[in-house]
Amino acid sequence: MKIFKSYSQTSCEYECLIRISSSICGCIAWNFPQDPLQVCDQERIGCFTNEMKNFSKAQDCRRECLPDCEKLTFSFSGPYTEERFTFC
Repeated sequence: MKIFKSYSQTSCEYECLIRISSSICGCIAWNFPQDPLQVCDQERIGCFTNEMKNFSKAQDCRRECLPDCEKLTFSFSGPYTEERFTFC
């Protein structure tokens, strides 16, 4: 892990998507850590953004990253809503 200091499945998946997207497009968005990658110009930022949204690549990253060691999950429901939360 290069961006996040502590491991979580979510941060692993995010870094995986960044790695894949930047390798395909040859650049990285200005608001991501760049070293040693080049910042995307106007022509290539669309490529990076689209790759970050690519569902099949996100699925690949989900398979690559291990689950968190500890996770607390609970759900609740009320008359108007049903929600599910996960806290790590």
